[in-house]
Amino acid sequence: MGTVIVGSLFILYGLFTLYARLTGHVSWLKKLPAMRERFGKKWGNVIHVLAYTFVPLWTGAFFLFEYFVNHIDIV
Repeated sequence: MGTVIVGSLFILYGLFTLYARLTGHVSWLKKLPAMRERFGKKWGNVIHVLAYTFVPLWTGAFFLFEYFVNHIDIV
């Protein structure tokens, strides 16, 4: 059951960062300015989207898939 909770939290966090980005609430994304400063605007955005949106969404989907389809409790 822990796998479902952790997977759901990953998905919620990924959806939160996606929502903040799409609605223009970039002030909610605390690490984005530092990434833009270090890597430039374009690559800072790319790295931030990958690390804080796509990876949590993928990881959450993987955890839920493993639990519901393969019946494996990872956590």
